[in-house]
Amino acid sequence: MEPIASGHTGLAELSVRAERLNVLPKDFARARSAVTKQWNQMSQLVLIRITAPAFCFIGRCSFQLVDQDASHLQNVVYMGGAWQIYLPSLNRSSFQNL
Repeated sequence: MEPIASGHTGLAELSVRAERLNVLPKDFARARSAVTKQWNQMSQLVLIRITAPAFCFIGRCSFQLVDQDASHLQNVVYMGGAWQIYLPSLNRSSFQNL
């Protein structure tokens, strides 16, 4: 597994890939991040800059069922595969919206 490199294309690459697939960037991000609607409505993407010292855990998103409550969708998944960063000590004073 490769770590996230400095200068990672991130949001720019996500937008290009979503456009190629003719889907909204937030829908592409939901599929790659495997964020089910039961977890988060994910109505928009948010870009932040960390402004305080922080530590994190980094890894790849695993696939998740599209709908955990719908028995007829038990074989349909969000693919995952995107990098995820978990900042356990993050609070509003630790970041600024961009």
